Amino acid sequence: MPRANRFRRMDSGDRILGIEIVTEQDDDPDLSWLEQDYKEDPPAVREEYRRRDRERLAAYREGEWHMTFIRAEAEVVVNGVVQKISSGGLGGVESDSGAEYLYEVEKEQYDELADILKKMGFRVGVIPPWTEVQGRTRLKKGPLKQDWRPKGRLQ
Repeated sequence: MPRANRFRRMDSGDRILGIEIVTEQDDDPDLSWLEQDYKEDPPAVREEYRRRDRERLAAYREGEWHMTFIRAEAEVVVNGVVQKISSGGLGGVESDSGAEYLYEVEKEQYDELADILKKMGFRVGVIPPWTEVQGRTRLKKGPLKQDWRPKGRLQ
């Protein structure tokens, strides 16, 4: 008996409509790392660490920065049905992280999504390259009073 092909063949109408990076605000982040007691650290630095953490937590409460969740999302047509496929995403990303770190996270999420799309049967030439996706970022805002945008984005 012949072995069944476990991968489905892509239909000629199957296609990728677009890929974008989605940055979402985490409305209920775990900020316990900003409330450590640093008992294991020498007393000389313990108070300095605690002071910095208090300042960082105060800045968070004032809305100066936020925790975010970043993922790559593709809109695809499979068997005539439009679907959204996304990477696993990375949470706990500070909105005021440096541009290099944000670029790295976005690229990793794109690479993960591209691998998923390949496993679904989309050919490499059909998946938009990173250079076309880079900069296509959709910001999903939470229930904040102010607008927020990650700072220092690479172009």
